[in-house]
Amino acid sequence: MPQSKKASMAAPDRISALPDAVLRHVLTFLQAKEAAQSCVLAHRWLHLWKSLPVLRVTGGHVQESREFMEHLLILRDRTPLDACILTFHRASYDDMRYVMLWIRYALLCQVRVLNVALSGAIFWQLFCAHLVSHNLTELKLDHVCVGDNFLDFSNCPLLEELRMTECFIHSDWISSPSFKSLSIVDCYLSEETRIGRNSICTGSVQSREDEI
Repeated sequence: MPQSKKASMAAPDRISALPDAVLRHVLTFLQAKEAAQSCVLAHRWLHLWKSLPVLRVTGGHVQESREFMEHLLILRDRTPLDACILTFHRASYDDMRYVMLWIRYALLCQVRVLNVALSGAIFWQLFCAHLVSHNLTELKLDHVCVGDNFLDFSNCPLLEELRMTECFIHSDWISSPSFKSLSIVDCYLSEETRIGRNSICTGSVQSREDEI
């Protein structure tokens, strides 16, 4: 069969004909790197990944994502983020400044849900001045070390839910004007740690203070 006839019989690209909002929604289920690679599918997909409302970066070592994230921070639009998920199985001390850079970028993009998980044998410190966000509503931390500055949420007036799992809480005070739900599960914290909130609707604390 002639090549021209084969081309004329090819099925139309119905997926690319979908609205931008639908295509972006589909891409949000992919890793950020995989979503960016969709730009080679067709001209229709060239810039869609730059304005996704979800930033999902998970993998093995933080170092493996550093080069990609360097390009993403430059090329991505400042579209507001519904969610940012940063999950890694390994990290080094030097990697933490990059993780903090990505967290600050998410906050600049008005992220509403932030999830940071760094599994491994070491609790890596999240170095940060006071978090400042007028958009953040939910924060999930897994296997990280956090101190006084990070746990002062006085500049996060919309933060309603905080979940910490297997974290090292190096702070005497966890403060927020807006908590509605607080969950601290299998975390290491001292007896001096205090939680400041006028009224928490739901709360759960299961610590490992006896193991310190």
